[in-house]
Amino acid sequence: MDFTQFEIVAFVNGAVLTSGLLMIGHWIPLPGKNGKLPSSVVNLIARYIYGVLSIWLGVLVWLGLLGQVMIAVGVLGICIAGGVAVVIGYWWDDYREARDQRERLTNDARDLNGKI
Repeated sequence: MDFTQFEIVAFVNGAVLTSGLLMIGHWIPLPGKNGKLPSSVVNLIARYIYGVLSIWLGVLVWLGLLGQVMIAVGVLGICIAGGVAVVIGYWWDDYREARDQRERLTNDARDLNGKI
């Protein structure tokens, strides 16, 4: 398969954009206390979103220059579906952790009542 010079340049433009955005995201932390990123699910999800959008923007540039914008929109839809799955996964983990902690506290309270 032969690629035209324009197709190669379109791909390189998308790759350079994605690489640059990911490097910026790596070295410039999200705002936090004392310049450090707080460890929370919200910030973790924000990093996921930034990374996926950085990759998608490179794909959008590449395919957009080739006149295939609808394919890039379809890829965005797939990215959004994956993002929703990640959020649901974190929500479920938090729910189970809170439920387990509540059960432990209830059992501890029962143990204390029996010893008083």
